[in-house]
Formats: sequence, C-alpha cells, structure tokens
Amino acid sequence: MRRRALAILMVVVFMFMASEGLCDMATPLRTHLKKLKKAYVNKDYDTVINEACNALYHDDSNSVTYSYLARSYEKTDENILAIIAYMKYMDCCSNKNRRAASKRIEKLKPRVDQKELLAILEKKPENVMIREGLYKGKLLNKTKDYIYNPMGLVIEEKCWNSMGKIDYRIEYLYDDDGVLKEKITYDPRDRVKGTVSYTYDEAGLKVLTETRNLKGRLTEKEVFTYDPNNHVKSIVTYNQNEDIIYKKTFMYNNDNLFEERSVNYVKPLSSDNYIARFKEVDGKISEKTIEFKIGLSEKIKYSYRINGKVEREMFYHDQSPIKAKKYAYTEGGDLSSISEYEIQKRKKHVLRSKIDFKYASL
Repeated sequence: MRRRALAILMVVVFMFMASEGLCDMATPLRTHLKKLKKAYVNKDYDTVINEACNALYHDDSNSVTYSYLARSYEKTDENILAIIAYMKYMDCCSNKNRRAASKRIEKLKPRVDQKELLAILEKKPENVMIREGLYKGKLLNKTKDYIYNPMGLVIEEKCWNSMGKIDYRIEYLYDDDGVLKEKITYDPRDRVKGTVSYTYDEAGLKVLTETRNLKGRLTEKEVFTYDPNNHVKSIVTYNQNEDIIYKKTFMYNNDNLFEERSVNYVKPLSSDNYIARFKEVDGKISEKTIEFKIGLSEKIKYSYRINGKVEREMFYHDQSPIKAKKYAYTEGGDLSSISEYEIQKRKKHVLRSKIDFKYASL
C-alpha cells in the first residue's frame, strides 16, 4: 500500500516538475510554445493553432501542454485560440483521446465568455475555395469546381477541360467525425474509375492508403510511419504484387525537417531519385537543396510575407535562376493565385502556368 502511494506521489511530483519546465519532458513543448507566443504577437493565428497542436501530440505530455496554455493565456481571445487548438486536436485523434481533450476544454470554459465560446465552437469556415482555374501561359486549360457540406468539408470535385467538357469527378466520403475515409473517382461518363481508401491509427495519423481500379483490385498502396513526435518518418509505395516501387524517408532536427530522401526502384535514373536538404530561418524553410542521383542539383530559395505566408520560390541550377513561383493573396489572407515563370536570358520572366483560386462563403 505504501509503495503504491509513493509511486502515485512520484508521478504527481514529476508532472508538476514537467509543467513548470523543470525536466526534459517539457523541452519540446517549450520549443512549440515559444513559436506559438511569437506567432500570436505577429497575429499569425494559424501558426498559433498549429504549434499548440504540435505540442499536444507529444506522447504522455498533453496535461503539461494544457498547463502551459492555461498559464500563458490570459485574455479572452487567447483562451479561445487555445480551445480552437483543442478542437482541432479532437478532430485528429481517437475517441479515447477525444474524450480526454473534452474534459480539458471543460476546465478551460469558465475562463472564457460563454457567448464567444459558443460562437467559436459553432463557427463554420468563412471562406471556402469553390473553383481553381489552371492556365498554360495565359490560356485556361482546366477548371476545378468544389462542393462542400455544411461542416465545410469538400464532398465533390469536378474537373472540366478547356472545351467545357468534364474530365473527371471525385467524391469524398467521411466518417461521423469528419475524417476522410475514401475518395471515388468517376470518368467523363460518370462510371467509377477507381477508389482511394484511408486508414488511421489510434492517434488519428494516416498509416495506409490503398488505390483500387474500377474492378476493385488493389493497384497501389502507401504505408506511412512516424517518429515519437508524430512526424512522418517514411512513406513506402507498393504495387499490386507487394513490391516496393517508391520510398521517401524524412529526418528531423528536433521538430525541423532537415533531410528528405527519395528512391524510385522502378526508374533508377528518374528525377524521383534524390536527396533534399533544408535550411531554416526563424522556424521557416529558407532554402532547399536537391541532389539528384544522375548528378544534377537544384536549389530552391523561399521568401515570406510579414504574416509568415510564402511569397516566392526561386529555383536555381548551377547558381543560375531558371524558374520562379509567385504567390498572391486576397485582402483576407486567402491564397488567390500561384504563378510559375521561366527565367530566360537577362532575367526575363515568361509566364508558363498559373492557378487562380475563387472563394465563397458557406
């Protein structure tokens, strides 16, 4: 009996030390929360939510994360952000963890104005993307239309060619919690062309995708593995005979991706065979260097807006710029277009492709 009581006491003391940042358990949490606080100062609320969720995903440390959030947030709007983070966490995890998260939200509720809380919990996406226009040069090549359910989830995608005829249609199926379970693709005559199904683990992480043809036969599958911090560790693609045809592996320094390796086992000389290394500045990727197996190399440099959203990607070959991608946004911060340019002699930019995005309220 005494041993059991002592064990319980030790667990309580350890959890208190972790919540106060007195043990190694809180170290990754401090990293995320430092980014979270900085993002809040810059009013980058998407990053605030993501970093809170990243902290939540550390095994056996959700209670510590909660204590950090509760102590860090004093204002009403900040508390609401914390609740949104937990709501997002609940959408990504198992029923067991979801119930635990619900209890933590209940503890936070008295600190928040109930009307504001209700508005947040019932809030639907203000803007959803309803159309993509894909251009080759300045000529419209394809158009994609999206239809949503009342929860703001895409339930149908239609693609039209430049002649206004349908290319394909995709139907998205979800479970009761809004988790994507299957995509069904239809041909121009609205016949089933193939399906992709998704399987998740208890933490809500995608672990398997299976692609089947119109006869229901498995043609390809992808298996995902994760490290202890729930970062993707590897993606392995198999064909219908269970042979590995493609593999990607990822390496991290703390929470930052610094290396990606890609191998195509079927086409050893294709551009799928490479090693990519990343550099970061202020928590964002500033540079990506790609070394291809055939001996070529490519470098991509990223520039960002004040709000942290990517503004431009510059592609280099042997120190010479060859391509540029430019990102434009609406006044509300939604992505409005992505333009790709070929950089010719004397740094002349020639538009090669463009994607326009159109939004509407649900």
